[in-house]
Amino acid sequence: MCLIDCLGQGFEAAINTVCCCSDSSESKANVAKVSAGLLALTAIVSFILIILICTGVLGASGMTFGMSNVAAVLVLVVTILLSMFLSGACFAAKREILR
Repeated sequence: MCLIDCLGQGFEAAINTVCCCSDSSESKANVAKVSAGLLALTAIVSFILIILICTGVLGASGMTFGMSNVAAVLVLVVTILLSMFLSGACFAAKREILR
């Protein structure tokens, strides 16, 4: 949880810097919510791509996105992990903004 809290504080600081002209915490919370949703969607799409690669629907020739299937799966796993951590951080920042 420490990683998510640290990322959340960083994201909250970034939102406060970017949206400095707006005093409305609702609009800042909406930015955090949309960012979290997009990152969660990225993780879901990456997971679906991994399933399609592992079942042979994508990359039947042994190549996916110009790289071997194994490398593509590893890149997608890293993408999933980063997206999940950053999405959690965005939700944590949203919670802190609304306090």
